[in-house]
Amino acid sequence: MDFRVCGDCGAIASGHETTCGQCGGEIANADAAIFIGRTFGKYELLDVIGRGGMGVVLKGRHRTLDTLVAVKLLLPGLGDPAFAERFRREARLLASLHHPNIVEVHDFDVAPGGLPYYVMEYLHGQSLAAELAAAPQGLGWPRVLAIARRVADALEVAHEHGIVHRDLKPENIFIARDGSREHIKLLDFGIARPVDEDDPGASLTRTGHVIGTPRYFAPEQFYGYPVTPATDQYALALVVAEMASGQPLRSAQSMSEVTLDGAGRLADTLAPRLPADTPPAIMAALGRALAIDPVQRFGSVA
Repeated sequence: MDFRVCGDCGAIASGHETTCGQCGGEIANADAAIFIGRTFGKYELLDVIGRGGMGVVLKGRHRTLDTLVAVKLLLPGLGDPAFAERFRREARLLASLHHPNIVEVHDFDVAPGGLPYYVMEYLHGQSLAAELAAAPQGLGWPRVLAIARRVADALEVAHEHGIVHRDLKPENIFIARDGSREHIKLLDFGIARPVDEDDPGASLTRTGHVIGTPRYFAPEQFYGYPVTPATDQYALALVVAEMASGQPLRSAQSMSEVTLDGAGRLADTLAPRLPADTPPAIMAALGRALAIDPVQRFGSVA
């Protein structure tokens, strides 16, 4: 993932110019490591944590308090008004959600060069995706349910605030560890939106726009129909089944690979793919949460 920077003064280029507007130097491509050692406001950037569709996340340090933070920075190439507004809205959405299982947002600002960023709590641990990669036979039902309950708690709070996550997947569930204590954290509300269509930000991810990760889509997302809390419920059922079996119910990754026919038949394929010790009540709950019609799913994630 490349950034465009001036080779002489280090300024970040936000457009397609080839010459720096500040010093006249030549603009060249550089990866996210270009930010290491820079200071944005009160925060010194130390390392690259990860990269996503909208931005890059860096490990940072509050220069006054000497505490670690995570800084999410919008990619310069996505700096048009619509993407920038979605990024700002993500920060506001996260800041409005106060729950032990949702990552905390501490600050929001604009870096030199006009790059918006927000500052989150720094988490030690690994994603659920990493834990699953080390457990191809599944995590066992006690572990699965311990994680699922906490994720459901976080989603329920978001839904109570009128917010649908829309991209629930193992990569967005983090297993944070503080000594012997473990905390499950829900991350990345970058494509979330309020259910209220009158919200000014709703048009940025409006009906008909397909955004998210197809492997964890609910049927209504394939069609571009409105998303609701039931959409997150469907994705949670997929994640629960994956934690239990060690393998995703869908092997395909892209829209072209995941057919609409397959999207609507997952509930029928559960029994042979889940562990033999799966309790009947869990099997029934997953089947209902994977109903094609959102109305037939549970009334809430809780």
